[in-house]
Amino acid sequence: MPRYKGVDVSEHQGKINWMAMKEDGIQFAIIRIGWTHYEGGITLDDRYLENIRGAQAAGIPIGAYVYGYDLNVEAAETSAKMVAKELSNYRFEYPVYYDQEYEPKLQLLTRQQRTDICRVFLETLQKNGYFPGIYASKDWFENWVFDSQLVDYEHWVAQYADTCSYSGTYGVWQYGVIGNKGVKGKEYTLCGSIAGIQTNCDLDFSYRDYPALIKRSPLNGWGKPPDKTPLNHTTLLTELKELLRKYGEL
Repeated sequence: MPRYKGVDVSEHQGKINWMAMKEDGIQFAIIRIGWTHYEGGITLDDRYLENIRGAQAAGIPIGAYVYGYDLNVEAAETSAKMVAKELSNYRFEYPVYYDQEYEPKLQLLTRQQRTDICRVFLETLQKNGYFPGIYASKDWFENWVFDSQLVDYEHWVAQYADTCSYSGTYGVWQYGVIGNKGVKGKEYTLCGSIAGIQTNCDLDFSYRDYPALIKRSPLNGWGKPPDKTPLNHTTLLTELKELLRKYGEL
């Protein structure tokens, strides 16, 4: 199984030397676009454009993620449409992920409500031309949403460990935080640094050749279907799964 080494970054990493990162062996990056609001909307990460342009100039394939605060499906749909519009001038070789975590107001919702929020956000992203995925911890997938209702979407699993014990299918694993600032085990799990980044940084492995897949689809800015063939969630999902099988990724 192929394995590609990557990072995920936001404004918290400060200014990044992307060429140095590439020379250090980083093969992809997932860039935070911003975070959504309880009732819909998005606040943009201060460095998302800088990071997109820097990574692309260095030749590093990229994906994107959005931290989700949406508290209902209406908010999720509104936020997803705004994200799609914001990203419309760029191409991404990795999925666009919805990040759902342990926010107190989200934890007060039912498991089904949290699942529905994720599903609607991801459906809306795909209908607007993006290859969507969901990011969460292993525990969140297993206990806080009904993961069986989200299997149609790419999974990015966070579990800081030597191996990933999540039993479902996933394309990216966030396996640790590298750094020297703070307390080991809390602020970081692996001692060291990534060239080009001065702060602690999340580390990831990808197990799919997403660039080969996504560039052959009409998603993420890599071409649009004819006007007579509007983007359709079911059709796109079938085509993407067929591409995954063709390239031996399933």
